[in-house]
Amino acid sequence: MACRPPGAGGRSDGQNARVRTRRITIAERRARLARRHRLLPSTRTDDVAEIADSLVALHSSDPASVYLSAMARMRHPSVTTVESALYETRSVVRFHAMRRTLWVATPEVARLAPRLVHDQAPGARAPPVRGVARRQRHRR
Repeated sequence: MACRPPGAGGRSDGQNARVRTRRITIAERRARLARRHRLLPSTRTDDVAEIADSLVALHSSDPASVYLSAMARMRHPSVTTVESALYETRSVVRFHAMRRTLWVATPEVARLAPRLVHDQAPGARAPPVRGVARRQRHRR
């Protein structure tokens, strides 16, 4: 059990009230992850940008992995749809970051990538991507 700090609500006599901490089971954690990563049939979409945003970005060690990762989350898997998003509509962009691995993300996220890599250096300030982190924390 966890205790609330003084002044955090609870008992009015100044004593720390015990609060039961909710435990998330392994099955529930896996179900949430499958939903957030669009691996459930009901969460799939054919919008490659939505898929990339669901994961923050698609990661790959080789060019084919991006296609496989996107298509595993699509309702109607199609190489043509992924190619269109990458090269025609440019709703997602490819870039290299962190040890030159290949990433595919929306332009909004890709713009933050150089700062993320820079801010991982020793002594660097906290990453300036609080908005992305906040969105990810509040997703269900």
